[in-house]
Amino acid sequence: MRIRALIPLGLLLLALWGSATPTVAQDNKTACDPASIIKKANALTAKGDNKADMDALQKLADDIHAQSIACNGLTFTGNNSKLIGPFDLPKGNFKATLTTRARFTGRLSAITGTCLTTRSTNSSGAATLFSVTGSDALNGSEAIIRSEGCHAVIETDGVRAAYKLTIEPLESTDPSLK
Repeated sequence: MRIRALIPLGLLLLALWGSATPTVAQDNKTACDPASIIKKANALTAKGDNKADMDALQKLADDIHAQSIACNGLTFTGNNSKLIGPFDLPKGNFKATLTTRARFTGRLSAITGTCLTTRSTNSSGAATLFSVTGSDALNGSEAIIRSEGCHAVIETDGVRAAYKLTIEPLESTDPSLK
């Protein structure tokens, strides 16, 4: 009888232990394969339906963007507050895009060199990269990072749900991150 009473308690403890296990943000391992996108582009044919043709072109544009990130950018994912990095940003301008359905605060701190964001900087030199609540970043919130060459980390706080953070060159003249 006592063993039956302990089973629910054991399951509860196991569930709580599993939810306390940290999830580390890490680089996305999507392979850089621009040839696959070129093959998709070469296989496109007009269907004679403007909506269908535009849908096909939008899908190709999305694939090109995803491939650009895989070849030239960084992607981090997680679901709780963690330190992201360290990573290197060469001299250039970069776009950071955060997608999440809940609260997320991230501060960019240069360990060496200089990195600035378009947002505020505190007295310790950490620049607010994102401070979103609710569904503010459901469709992606964006920020610019201007680097003079830096080795940096992103300190996250108040993370309440899964997130995806990408950093990619802002313009074609900006350097690759890989």
